[in-house]
Amino acid sequence: FVNDSNVPLVTPTYGTWQTGPNTPTEIVADLNKLVNSIVTATSEVHIPDTLLLSPALYGYIATTPWSGASDTTILTWFLKNNPYIKNVDQWARLSLADAGGTGPRIVCYKRDPSCVAMVVPQESQRSAPQVDGLAIEVFVTGRVGGVKVEHPLSMAYMDGC
Repeated sequence: FVNDSNVPLVTPTYGTWQTGPNTPTEIVADLNKLVNSIVTATSEVHIPDTLLLSPALYGYIATTPWSGASDTTILTWFLKNNPYIKNVDQWARLSLADAGGTGPRIVCYKRDPSCVAMVVPQESQRSAPQVDGLAIEVFVTGRVGGVKVEHPLSMAYMDGC
């Protein structure tokens, strides 16, 4: 899900949000660049609706004020003004998911099983409960086939933020 070679990697214009002297406007410009890359690449066939960020990036944009005299955060302003993105969430696995495995990666995608889905060839099955002394054990089996990205251009990655 976070390292498909067919999914485009978008380079941020500003980047290094937490350590660099970036303004909220520049951070939103990077996010809009990521979102608009999908809209443009698919000629508006696939419109992204979800952003996934590392907990550090999510916490930064969710708590940093839009301006000194505002009680609105960068995240609130972005969600209010971006016509496409409806869901922004955090995922710890994105903390070291960039191309070098050393920094965060942002994933933007259309949350639709026809675009990206988890392959489950065998649903979990429980065996009958078995008594083992004073404990009861229930064995469960199942299989997972990974993630299938049906339309790679309906997703995009961004490193360096």
